[in-house]
Amino acid sequence: MDTDRLAQQLSAVVGPDHVLGDPALCASYETDFTGRYRGRARLVVRPADTAQVAQVLRCCHAAGVPVVTQGGNTGLVGGSVPTPDGGEVVLSLRRLDGIGAVDTAVGQVTVGAGVVLKP
Repeated sequence: MDTDRLAQQLSAVVGPDHVLGDPALCASYETDFTGRYRGRARLVVRPADTAQVAQVLRCCHAAGVPVVTQGGNTGLVGGSVPTPDGGEVVLSLRRLDGIGAVDTAVGQVTVGAGVVLKP
């Protein structure tokens, strides 16, 4: 499937402002925070909720396009960075940034996948 068609399908799911194809806009998603790992994304998609995540994955699967998932992009092994060939869609979970109630009795809080632990 060509990138333009996939971008249109994904835009219908998450909105056009949350499907990035411009290299300047994709750059921060193509490098880990240490700067050691770099790649190139076919597209970057930023869903707002788990229903959109599921639909994005369905679209990419139907198109045969691999997906690289990013939470806060703070990993140390490059697993959230696309490969240099530019074939993958980066699924950024940054918008899933909800923070639930803190349970002080057990020292626990439930957070979304895009919550950065320490900026």
